[in-house]
Amino acid sequence: MNPLILLLVLGAEPLAPALPAPKEDVLLYEGPSEASRDPAAYVITPYAPGDKPVLAVDEANLRGSASIDAPVVRTLRLGSPVEVLEVATGPVLVKDRVDRWYRVRTQEAEPKEGFVLGNVLTKLVATRDLDGDGQEERLAVSFTSDFMVRMRVLEPELATRRKRAVAALDFLMPEREGKRGGRARLVPVASGDFGLELSPRAVGLELCADSCVVHAVRYEARKGTLGELSVPPEVRTGMTFYSRPRKSFTLNLQRESMGRGPDELIRCGVIGKTRGGPSSGKEVLSCLVRWSAKSGPDPDALYPSYYLMEPLRRLTRLPSASSFKRYSSYAEDVDDKLQRAGYYVQEDLTLDAIPGLLPPQVLYADARGRILLRWRSNRDYVRSDVEVAFVHPTLGTVMMTRPGVEDARFDVVDGLRSNGFFIPEPDGGYLHYAYQRGFSDQEVEWKVEHPKDAAYTLLQQGNCQRQKSVDPAPSDVREEDLEVVGEVKGAGPLLALKQSTHPEMARAWQEWNETRSGSGAERYESQEAFFQSRPRLFWRDSFGRLLRLRRADVDPPCMAEPIVYFYPERRMRVRYTLAPSVRVALAEPRARGNAWTFLATPQGLLEQEAPGGGRRIFAHLFWEGTSMRFAPPARGVCVPGPRTSGFLREVLPRLGLLPQELEDFVAAWAPRMEGAAFHVIGFHPREVVDELAPVEVSPPPAHMIRILMDATPVETCPALTAPEEPSEVPARTGFTVVEWGGVLREGH
Repeated sequence: MNPLILLLVLGAEPLAPALPAPKEDVLLYEGPSEASRDPAAYVITPYAPGDKPVLAVDEANLRGSASIDAPVVRTLRLGSPVEVLEVATGPVLVKDRVDRWYRVRTQEAEPKEGFVLGNVLTKLVATRDLDGDGQEERLAVSFTSDFMVRMRVLEPELATRRKRAVAALDFLMPEREGKRGGRARLVPVASGDFGLELSPRAVGLELCADSCVVHAVRYEARKGTLGELSVPPEVRTGMTFYSRPRKSFTLNLQRESMGRGPDELIRCGVIGKTRGGPSSGKEVLSCLVRWSAKSGPDPDALYPSYYLMEPLRRLTRLPSASSFKRYSSYAEDVDDKLQRAGYYVQEDLTLDAIPGLLPPQVLYADARGRILLRWRSNRDYVRSDVEVAFVHPTLGTVMMTRPGVEDARFDVVDGLRSNGFFIPEPDGGYLHYAYQRGFSDQEVEWKVEHPKDAAYTLLQQGNCQRQKSVDPAPSDVREEDLEVVGEVKGAGPLLALKQSTHPEMARAWQEWNETRSGSGAERYESQEAFFQSRPRLFWRDSFGRLLRLRRADVDPPCMAEPIVYFYPERRMRVRYTLAPSVRVALAEPRARGNAWTFLATPQGLLEQEAPGGGRRIFAHLFWEGTSMRFAPPARGVCVPGPRTSGFLREVLPRLGLLPQELEDFVAAWAPRMEGAAFHVIGFHPREVVDELAPVEVSPPPAHMIRILMDATPVETCPALTAPEEPSEVPARTGFTVVEWGGVLREGH
């Protein structure tokens, strides 16, 4: 019988007084992907009478009986040995952890007997000088309730002085189909395993699920101080990076002639060597292009192209990351420039992506939420703004915004202060991931009256996509100020302020009044009425942070990526001016005030004078921004996510778009929407668009088409009123201006 199946069978017994101990020093903790309160669904490390594990946590409570509420007999330090006397219970659920209760006896001058839950025990221990200071530290490894592996180190000298004495580092397990968790053990490591020189005091930690990964963990500290656990930043699965790129050079990407914005320099350099697989030992060339502002929330986002270095100046292009498909239009441009520089670029369709080189779309996921890739930033990586979150099995150390940094000097464009998750890249900049979780009415079991069909977001809206990844509760919101108002299915309680006079509610009311309300938006007569609508809720994420939830309709929606085409009958100077009520967040070309002036040609190109002389050529004008709160259209259709592209291709020609305009629209919006189960999609009438974004074009066009799509992601389709079919396709004779865009609501 498979030993894992045997453990599952044993785990289902209510009492198991004679469970066999593991044949090797391994830890087991495995459970279903979906949160389950059935203890029989979990595989856990068994201990048998006579086993002598140690305490894996510091200040663990030895209790008088097998209950979390039993009196404490003694508090034990990390690394304290105990002897198992009895398996007191079968697997039980205690808070968020499934394990067995054991009756144990301490191994000290005056032994004490009592009960501990198995999650505080481990056989993965080491007592040695880990930092070279001449004193021995205690190291222990255990599983957390959320299936991470936690390594802790205790500094005994600091513990005797009652100072903070334990350093810890969490490791995310490799992926497992349908399961979470797996097994862990300590293993020897050598420098040759990773392609770089390791400290002789490094500890190897092997984590196995459907596959295995080994981390080389080091502990560094100055004598008399608590140190830090870390893994080498140069090491990822499948790659060992150089400390800085080698053989660097630049290429000029000429985009003006293509109407795609200003020229850019392509930065290229050799960033490291592959490790393992058929291409092991080959160097990797990275070429980075800065993406223009209109393509994402960070105007300095980067698009990487990677190549294997072959003899005789040959390059093999590596597969593009699915995460960066939206930028793939530049890949051929980079190939062409490399070939002009004397390289021969080839493609091997049989070549697999190299682990650790291309970022996964999902960095972490559990019942509470997911950490999703947003972009790769070109900005400086400021180490003082972040702290370690966990170690990823493929990408290595993942950082997160240090608490309090955003309060001191938060810049909505600077991702490091946005409460996100970050991974520095060897060739510059960093990957920016954001914690995401939806809070629709269907996901919450409410305990109080609440707005019907309310949806809440973790994001703090700034202006369109410039925002904090999540929004921690302000320091004056304390536990005693909050009460439970609902339960998120499988993800913990929702909290709300008890009093409408709390300073946080006063701030929310002030923010509400600073923004206009337009068509169909809610209105409130007083702060008390606003409070009753539950505009603010609070919730704890997977990392214990108390986060502020904002009702999705409180902030003005973003009019995202309006693209404007100009088709004059002859070359003419045109001025396009948005009303002051529109807050422009991003634009290309850049606006002066809320206005753009350029020379428009019959071919649809826009020409501007470039700084220092010369011309800049654009295929269209781009802007996005906010103006007021407004409701989705009263009429709409429910479209399955995978059918988004087909739906848009059916509808948009009837609204007046030509084939190239249609393709631009689909390319911009379909990738953002196809991952949802469904979207409720509507198009705002022209009079609403003019109210939301008043515009003046000089000279006035003979015809102006303005299309504003409004899409809201949903899990199931609601009852809807079908939109009216347009009576005829809009005319396009004479000087014609065409504008299309979309509204970003919660879930995008």
